[in-house]
Amino acid sequence: MKDNENEKEKENEAVPDTEVQEVAENAYAEDFYLKLADYAAEGWRLCQYTKALVSKVLNPQIQKRGMNQVKRFDKHSTAALEKLGIEVLDFAGEVYNTGLPVYPINLEDFEAEDQLRVEVTLEPTIKKLNSAEILKKGSVVVGRINNEILCGH
Repeated sequence: MKDNENEKEKENEAVPDTEVQEVAENAYAEDFYLKLADYAAEGWRLCQYTKALVSKVLNPQIQKRGMNQVKRFDKHSTAALEKLGIEVLDFAGEVYNTGLPVYPINLEDFEAEDQLRVEVTLEPTIKKLNSAEILKKGSVVVGRINNEILCGH
């Protein structure tokens, strides 16, 4: 009878330990994704800065070599992040709406009826791949859409 009671006690003890372990693993995974999102955003920022810097180089050969390096980094970085389940989103040029996962830093400069687009992405949005889960909202500058562009003229 004591053996039976000992087994039941062990079963009862195992359940909380398993739950604690799962919570710890989930917390670790969430922390991992948040740190990875920060890393991805910094890589994106460095890549954007490098593109801008290289575009100002006067020597066409050096400029071309620099842009190729940036493209190579971007390609490999994107592939590696996708394997880790992360996607980097840049909404520059897209129509702005309140559903976009971004913080528009200058939204108060406009009226509610203004039609806006994302002019510049200051920091990209980072999300889990094949998911709607946003790990890090981006920061953008918005501007009015010219009525002529809206009408297609």
